[in-house]
Amino acid sequence: PEFLPNVLLQEYVGGDGLLFGALMDGGSALSVFQHRRLKELPATGGVGVLLESEEPDPAIAASAVNILRAIGWNGICCVEFRHDRATGDLWLLEVNGRYWGSLTSAMACGLDYPWYQWQLAHGVTPGIPAGYKRGVRVRWIAGDVARLRGLWHGSANAGARAFSKWRETIRFVTDFNPGTHAAPWSASDPLPAMQELWYAVRGPRKRTPA
Repeated sequence: PEFLPNVLLQEYVGGDGLLFGALMDGGSALSVFQHRRLKELPATGGVGVLLESEEPDPAIAASAVNILRAIGWNGICCVEFRHDRATGDLWLLEVNGRYWGSLTSAMACGLDYPWYQWQLAHGVTPGIPAGYKRGVRVRWIAGDVARLRGLWHGSANAGARAFSKWRETIRFVTDFNPGTHAAPWSASDPLPAMQELWYAVRGPRKRTPA
């Protein structure tokens, strides 16, 4: 207890980040959604910068919904996992009682969760589609720029994962695919995304000594 009492040590877990989102009402899941983080910031594990929607895994869905039902959760929530596709191992990371930062991924697949939740709050039965599009990719370009910067200027190795800087640079370019949705770009309001990208390209500003 006397050794670094304010430090938490945690085992490094590999695999992919997996997000399971659900809109709960009265103990039932009105809608569920799942995406996989194909690229993260930092590269060794963190927030998603390239995401792909996929079919909800029945075991993951059952576990997540059971947790939310047991705590009596109503409204939107996301449950995060790490998943190793090679071994099938699955680790529960956390339960977040809020919208996830990459909500764009669900909306790009045809699920407008804020609208559904507004309807529920106003006593209106939402018209939620029975399913959603699978294989839809969403990319946070500013985050991908920061990820690549981190690989070139920091460590590209952590635990059992190692990244080739040149291979990741080529991947950064090839990920500019017309079929991939760019977040948070909007033709009607492009300034926020442009400003965010500028900050990512410029990098963190150095403090001048007082």
